[in-house]
Amino acid sequence: MIEIKGDRWNKTRNLFFETHSNLERGTPGCFMYTEADWLFYYFVNTRQLYRLPMPKTREWFLITMRRFRERTTTTPVGNSYYTTVGRLVPITTVMLEVAGIKMEQM
Repeated sequence: MIEIKGDRWNKTRNLFFETHSNLERGTPGCFMYTEADWLFYYFVNTRQLYRLPMPKTREWFLITMRRFRERTTTTPVGNSYYTTVGRLVPITTVMLEVAGIKMEQM
């Protein structure tokens, strides 16, 4: 199985690993619960695809996540919003520390 994440924000050279998809409801982020064998992380603007082996990447992340900056973003829904929480993981770090990650220019 493959989980695909599209991202338009590639200027930071980070991947955003979602730890909570909806903080207000206590919903875990897809990175934390996906059963996929692979996470395909695609930067739309630069057409770069990173293929990350799961759960190997998640196991590494759970051990090392405190070193990475936590960030939040809000999404409006009607008259309300929900908050998504994740960690900014430098692409170079994850590629050096997790075996099997591949990058492909599309």
